[in-house]
Amino acid sequence: SKIVNNWSIERDTSSINVKLLATEPTISLKSWISSYQWTKSTENIISIPNDSSNKYYIPARDLQFITQANLDKYENKKWTSFNQFKKSFDIWCLEMKSEPNWKTSKPPTAAKTVPI
Repeated sequence: SKIVNNWSIERDTSSINVKLLATEPTISLKSWISSYQWTKSTENIISIPNDSSNKYYIPARDLQFITQANLDKYENKKWTSFNQFKKSFDIWCLEMKSEPNWKTSKPPTAAKTVPI
């Protein structure tokens, strides 16, 4: 298609007006400092490792710590009221892959046939 063709031409490394793709995420100094300060905070973070990743459950808004009951409700995601749904945002879940080859991983073959 025209979109794919133009995208390929724009990113041709031999082109004078090449549009380079980022190979590493860029993080500003302000974000680094803010992140460091946040890690030094006294928030109660639950870490649950598995074979390929770590899941971190982080209290948000007014929640100071996460109980097992809070975590069970969050994981089951069975709300019977809108207020319970809103309370689910009191916990944030961050999953970090622990596989060392995440930078060089390839998309599945099926992903290559998806029309753009």
